[in-house]
Amino acid sequence: LTKCKIRSMNFGLLPKTLSRLCLGFNEIENLDECNFKELKKCAPNLNELFMHHNMLKKLPDNSLNGLKSLKELGLDSNFIRVFDLSDLPQSLRKLWLSNNSISDLDFEKLHRSCPSMVLLDLSFNNITVVEADAWPSLLENFYISGNGITILDVDRIPKTLRILDIGGCDVTARVNSGSSSQAYSRL
Repeated sequence: LTKCKIRSMNFGLLPKTLSRLCLGFNEIENLDECNFKELKKCAPNLNELFMHHNMLKKLPDNSLNGLKSLKELGLDSNFIRVFDLSDLPQSLRKLWLSNNSISDLDFEKLHRSCPSMVLLDLSFNNITVVEADAWPSLLENFYISGNGITILDVDRIPKTLRILDIGGCDVTARVNSGSSSQAYSRL
């Protein structure tokens, strides 16, 4: 259902066997709570949900946590300003939120909500600080380039991390909870 000029979606019409739903490059501005309740009922085995390149400003509270099988969520290139990381299902492994207007995230909630997260893309938002609690223990890929990141707590970088993209950021890395620091420019 990509590039169909969809403005709204009745998830209740979807088949129960659906495992991947791609609604990218449409004109969806709002998704109400009822739509997500229908999605949870009608597509209990949904593994992948992609809603990139729409006009979403926010998602309804508690809209995602009932999607127990969801492993990949793409919400990049929307107009999202606020995103509640505690709303994510524990099954989520990959999250794309790049090219939005997010300025503040409670990273501690991410660590608790998604312990199996392996990919997190927050590139090109308005984030300035990445706290020590940002690092889910299995994280392999963390993209935060194009933000105004000035502080990056690196105390708890997991051994699994393979890619850390902080291009375009003028970063001070805090080590040992801020007791000593080393400045890095244009890493």
